[in-house]
Amino acid sequence: MTGDVVYLKAEKRHVFYLITKKCYNNKPLYSDLEKSLKKLLELCKKLSIKQLAMPYIGAGLDMLDWRLVSRIIDATFDMQSIDLTIYKYEAPPTPKEKDIEPSGPQKRKRI
Repeated sequence: MTGDVVYLKAEKRHVFYLITKKCYNNKPLYSDLEKSLKKLLELCKKLSIKQLAMPYIGAGLDMLDWRLVSRIIDATFDMQSIDLTIYKYEAPPTPKEKDIEPSGPQKRKRI
């Protein structure tokens, strides 16, 4: 159900899955993301989790505005005793991109 959270436990770690949309190819609603984050917070408290790491959720394939998503995360986890770390994945350059030498200043057309 959207707005929910499921998790797996492996040794001393938990992996949480936020259910933010009914179908994988739908775009999530901010309200469903917020519900999932609140459920995540409840689970963290229940499971005595003090550290949590997550990627830039919602801002990749889901195409949500990261500025809004980060505000929702901040509002949810503010004043909580959970050390929250958010990671941003940056893909390494492809071999073709890495081998291209800059050719000096680029001229741009004004529109």
